[in-house]
Amino acid sequence: MSSKKTHDRQVLLNDIVNLGFPAAMKCSYCQTHSRNCIMSTRHTRCSECIRVGRSKCDGKPEFLDGYEALARQEEKLEEEEEEAMAKILRLRKQKKFLQRRRNDMMARGFKSLQELDEAEEKEREKEKEMEKKEMEEEAARPASLPTSSGSDSALDLGLDPTFFEAFPPDHEMWATLGFGGGTPEVPPSTG
Repeated sequence: MSSKKTHDRQVLLNDIVNLGFPAAMKCSYCQTHSRNCIMSTRHTRCSECIRVGRSKCDGKPEFLDGYEALARQEEKLEEEEEEAMAKILRLRKQKKFLQRRRNDMMARGFKSLQELDEAEEKEREKEKEMEKKEMEEEAARPASLPTSSGSDSALDLGLDPTFFEAFPPDHEMWATLGFGGGTPEVPPSTG
């Protein structure tokens, strides 16, 4: 029995909070306990008196007149409208997703969503395998490059050693580049 009373009290409280306005004069309970005294034209008690289970409320159910009352009602309607729009957008997104799934299923000739799910799972596995293979190949590339032993200056410069076979130091190309051709002589050491 008490759970039904609690439920009924909660329904009343929600109704007042959603549709009510601050009372022009707080009831003695709300005044004493520094609470917001919210009242509704449909009920004789404020939200706090209903919440704590008081049978009487001496608050004045005179609501804000004019501009403020209309502004508050407008704000509540705007909030409800925003909630409704968010719901509509979510439903449209779900609808597009389902349409895309249906079209994909029909285009592939599947008769059930299970077949489509299995095919998509296989595709995801193939993509993962391809990515893994690409990563392994990428990791293996630096290991396959020639390494420098410290004495091979052509590799230190990143040049292909066959370049020097094609253009030895006495090749005429070096002279046209201003290197004079031939192998440079080392000056004699004085010491």
